[in-house]
Amino acid sequence: MVYVAKGTDYPDALSAGPAAAREGGPLLLTLTAQMPQGVADELGRLHPQKVVIVGGVNSVSDAVADTISAILPEAEVVRVGGADRYEVSRNLVQYAFPSGVTRLYVATGAKFPDALSASSAAGALGGAVLLVNGGASGLDSAVPPLIELLHPQRAIVAGGPNSVSPSVESSLSSLVPTSRIGGADRYEASVNINAEAFPTATQVFLATGSTFADALAGGVLAGTLAAPLFVVPGTCVTQGIADRVNSYGSTQRVILGGPNSVSDAVASLFVCPPPPPPPVVVVPDPPQPPGPPANPGDSKNCSDFPNWAAAKAWYDTYFPYYGDIAGLDGNDKDGIPCESLPGAP
Repeated sequence: MVYVAKGTDYPDALSAGPAAAREGGPLLLTLTAQMPQGVADELGRLHPQKVVIVGGVNSVSDAVADTISAILPEAEVVRVGGADRYEVSRNLVQYAFPSGVTRLYVATGAKFPDALSASSAAGALGGAVLLVNGGASGLDSAVPPLIELLHPQRAIVAGGPNSVSPSVESSLSSLVPTSRIGGADRYEASVNINAEAFPTATQVFLATGSTFADALAGGVLAGTLAAPLFVVPGTCVTQGIADRVNSYGSTQRVILGGPNSVSDAVASLFVCPPPPPPPVVVVPDPPQPPGPPANPGDSKNCSDFPNWAAAKAWYDTYFPYYGDIAGLDGNDKDGIPCESLPGAP
């Protein structure tokens, strides 16, 4: 059996990976409107008795389906589609796992990295990957009946709460024992998902986590061979990935994609250098209020000022600190100095 899915987008192929691994067959990626010649040649070489097209005609056109039938006139060609990526995922899981699963990985359908690592893990362990609307307030109403049909022993939410919300996790946990495996980023999540699924490994697969195409098809091979697939930055690996791969003592590392996707340095587990420290921003101390003026003592008389306003300004400068130090307010102490000067109130 061969699964065929659109290669210019990821949702349909994410759920197709574990399904193909369960059948022991590959996942081939195609363009929507036409099948590339290399893919057609490979399909003819494999000569499967059955081909499962994943997604509706907007993902894989009828023209591609006709090409498949022309290449394999005796093969059964089945399409598993749906109104959107989530219905396609549900329909495909139900189609590929009619007798249920022991574990179900649940991942957001809005992005691909978490589900890439989950796909190889599910493929290796006979599990399925179900895509959900990770930002919703709960599970779609069509999911609980599917959970009941699959009857998994456990569900694993792949990714952190920014990928699959706590509300979705809570809805899932009301149906089946559920745990979450995430991380600070897609690379740490990949390490953690693989650490749980693969306590040992003799072979590891490494693919870029920046794009999806290489890992989609390669993840099926990884799952079939019971090997973990790690998504990496592309030119290096994180310290967590290096530590995990080294802990396996695995002798074979398979790089998926060309050097523009994953550099040769990844094969030797070259660890990404730490990011440069943020620039130091020097924030000047806030200006301090001026201190009190020097004590002028009894150095002024009202006759030293040209008018009352000048006398009042001098009085207001020193009075808060030293009181009526020069005795300009006279005996009445009404706060009005030098009342005999012109301009006094």
